[in-house]
Amino acid sequence: MNTVPKLELVSFRLCPYVQRAVITLKQKKVPFSVKEIDLYNPPEWFEKISPAGRVPVLIVDGQTPLFESAVINDYLDEITEPKLNPKDPLAKAKERAWIEFGSELMSVFYSVYTTDDRVVFDSSMKEFFETLSKLEPEVKGPFFRGGEFSLVDTSYAPLFLRLSFIPALWNHEAWRSMPKVRAWAESLIRHPAVLESCPSDLREGIVAYVKKSGPFLMKESQ
Repeated sequence: MNTVPKLELVSFRLCPYVQRAVITLKQKKVPFSVKEIDLYNPPEWFEKISPAGRVPVLIVDGQTPLFESAVINDYLDEITEPKLNPKDPLAKAKERAWIEFGSELMSVFYSVYTTDDRVVFDSSMKEFFETLSKLEPEVKGPFFRGGEFSLVDTSYAPLFLRLSFIPALWNHEAWRSMPKVRAWAESLIRHPAVLESCPSDLREGIVAYVKKSGPFLMKESQ
């Protein structure tokens, strides 16, 4: 068996995309180190290895940077066990498509908890739950694929965690129309690799960020 290369994950503490990679590493029990940066004041070296100025970046053997969370997770799955992607190419492609869907959903979610515009907030809330509901026919439970944890699960777990931190979202009536997605979310936020991926102050950090950036969401939570 090939030796796993030295892995260093460049991180911003609250980033859900970084957490995707951390969950994968924790699930596989792969050794890695973390280098945290301030995305609002990034070091010069970071700008040279991240073309879009985003985290995560995985530095392999101290010299080769990989960027974009889905690409990083695919690479990690190629070089380590247990495999989280399906072997069948078509099944893999289908799950990869739902991972991309999750990235788009995360962008809508970001609008929900950062906007200070009431019209944008209402529109984004509606769009978010309508988009989320499209997963209902696809989820097998307790994980996306059924009994096996997959890279689809690593991709959605950070989103569901952040939902659980905000009562206005976690208790939203829209969940009633998607019991399978809700049960999936509840399974993921309790999963050991997901819990291990959380910084100790993740909830406090997310809540503080929402209070600062999303006045309408916090008002709904009161």
